[in-house]
Amino acid sequence: MNGLLGIDNLESSLATLIAQGEEYVRAAAAGRSFTHCMREPSCIKRISSDAQLSGTGVNLAIDVGGTDVKASVADFRGDHANTWQVLFQRENSLLLDESESALPIRAFARNLARATREELQQRAFQPHEVESISLVWSNQVSTAPLSKHTTRGVTGLVTGIGAGSYRKNEWFIKGLRDGFDLGTLFLDALSDVGFSPKVFLIGNDTVFTLTALPGAHGGVVASSGGNCTDVGTTEAEVDLIFNTEIGGLFKIPTELLSQGDISLAHRSNAPIALEDLMSGKWLPRLLDEHLRLLAATSNDECRALVAALDDTGDLFTTRDIRAILLDHALRPELDSVLPLGCQERTLVRSIASALTTRAGMAAGALCYFSVFNQLCERRMPPVVSLDSAMARHLPGYLDALNKTFATLLEKHGVAGHVVLMHPKKLSDGKEISIPLIGATLAGALWK
Repeated sequence: MNGLLGIDNLESSLATLIAQGEEYVRAAAAGRSFTHCMREPSCIKRISSDAQLSGTGVNLAIDVGGTDVKASVADFRGDHANTWQVLFQRENSLLLDESESALPIRAFARNLARATREELQQRAFQPHEVESISLVWSNQVSTAPLSKHTTRGVTGLVTGIGAGSYRKNEWFIKGLRDGFDLGTLFLDALSDVGFSPKVFLIGNDTVFTLTALPGAHGGVVASSGGNCTDVGTTEAEVDLIFNTEIGGLFKIPTELLSQGDISLAHRSNAPIALEDLMSGKWLPRLLDEHLRLLAATSNDECRALVAALDDTGDLFTTRDIRAILLDHALRPELDSVLPLGCQERTLVRSIASALTTRAGMAAGALCYFSVFNQLCERRMPPVVSLDSAMARHLPGYLDALNKTFATLLEKHGVAGHVVLMHPKKLSDGKEISIPLIGATLAGALWK
C-alpha cells in the first residue's frame, strides 16, 4: 500500500534529496545562493564541551513565542551553585496595553520588563544582580554586534516583514518594519526598570538549541516546524553559529513526493518543503490527505471513514497519531469511528506509521545538513543537539532519524550521534524549555 501511495518515494530516492541539500548548504556557505538555504550569522559561537558555568553569576533568559512568553533565571554564583527557576509563563495578550499610541512592540517590551522585574524580586533577586540577559525571538531577525554603555553582546534587527515571513500575527508586531532594532528596544526597556547586564543576546530558537548542549556541532528543531544551524569553519568564522531556515526553503522535488503530498500541495496552493514532511503542523494534514486519496480511489473502508470524520473538520492531531500508533484510546469523536480492532483503524495505523517513518528520515537528513560543511573540512564525530516534540512523542520517528543520520555519515568515514534534548524538570514540577536552556548558557558564557 505504501508503494501504491508513493510514501516510500523519499526513501528509494534519498540520495537525490541529500545531494540537493548538500549543494544548498555548500552554496550558502560560499555566498553563491541563499534561495534554498540562508546563512544568517547569529554572532554567537558554539560552546565547548569543557565550558565552566561556576562563577558566571545570575543569568536571565526570556522566550518570546507566538502565543506566550516564558522567562527563567539561573544562579551560577559560587563554586557549586547551579540553581534554575521558572519566573513565569504568560499569554502574550496579558502584556497588551490598548492605551499605547506608539508602536505596540514598545508597550510589549515595557510590560515584559516590568513583569520580569516583579517576578525576579519575588524570588529574592534584584535586577542589578543579573549578569546576562538572553532573549529568544520566535520570528526572523538579522543579528549584529551590540555595544551600549557597559553592555556587550548581540542585537537583532527585524527582517522578513516585507517577505511575509511574520505570519503568526501577534498583536505586538503590528507596525514593525524591516530593520527595526529589537534588541536595543528590549535592552532599553529592561534598563528602565533597573537591569544593567554585562551581556545581552537576542537570537533564534534553533541557534539556542545548539548552545543548549555544550560540545554540539549542530542544532536542529523538528517540532511544529523544522530548521537547522550551520557552523563556520574558516578562520574568520570558526565556531560561529548560522541560522539556515533550510527546512522551509528547501522545496521537495515532485518525484520524491507521494501522491498524497502532491494532492495536498495542489489543494493548499503551496509547494511541499522539507519541514512539511517532518513537522507537527503538517503530519496530521498529510495523514488526512492520504486517507482522502484512498477514498477517491474506491477504497470502501477509507471512504466510509473519511465521510464519518468529515463532520469534525480537521481529522487528526499529532496526539491522535501517537495514540493510533500505540493503539491507545482516542478522543471520543475519533473513537466512535475508529474503535480498537476495527479494519479502518488498522488501515490508518499503517499509513500513519509510514508517514512517521518518512518524517524521521527527513529530520535525519536535516541533522546531516547541520554538520555537512564541517565534515567537508575535517573528519570528526559530529554531535547534534535536537529539540523535537515529534521525536519525543511519536513511536518510530527517532529510530528512523538516527538510522538515516548514521547512514549518511558513513560516506565521510565517521560515526556521530544525535542527542534528543528534553526540557529541564525542576523540583517544583515546572520545566525550562530547550531554547531557554541554550539562551541561558549562551549568555552566561558569551565572550
